Amino acid sequence: MDQPKYIPRSFLPLLSTTLNVGLALGGYVTTTAFSDPNYSGPAIAAWFKDFFKPGFISVTTIGALTFGGGIWSFWSHRSRKDHQRFRAVSWWSLAGLGFTVLHFTFGNQVLSIMDSILSNPDQAQPHMARWISLHITRTLVADVPAWFCYIAALLYEI
Repeated sequence: MDQPKYIPRSFLPLLSTTLNVGLALGGYVTTTAFSDPNYSGPAIAAWFKDFFKPGFISVTTIGALTFGGGIWSFWSHRSRKDHQRFRAVSWWSLAGLGFTVLHFTFGNQVLSIMDSILSNPDQAQPHMARWISLHITRTLVADVPAWFCYIAALLYEI
């Protein structure tokens, strides 16, 4: 008898984390140009003022989807202790969830840099190195590991 078709529960957090990593890569590509000293501080501040709100909304929405989807994937597979594969999905989902939470622990640093750039536009240029460094660090220690965890969860689930 054919098994019923379904969308794997680990697919949502994988999809949203993939979007988050894509946004992170796009953010890196976009902001590294501003490390050029030829860009004035006020130009950088103006760009960040227009960029930050929609970027914040996108990242927060995607993060909420990843968080909710990660919890759903973890709990729905955790209760199915009858099969080792489901336990693996549950634990990979939990690991991805941990890295998703780690992403948001960088929030105060992000807001501090943004405040420095926007409150003193003439001095925005020196803060770009901090911004780029923080962005790379967060992407490599939180976003990419979460993505790999959700890939593993999906591979175990299918």
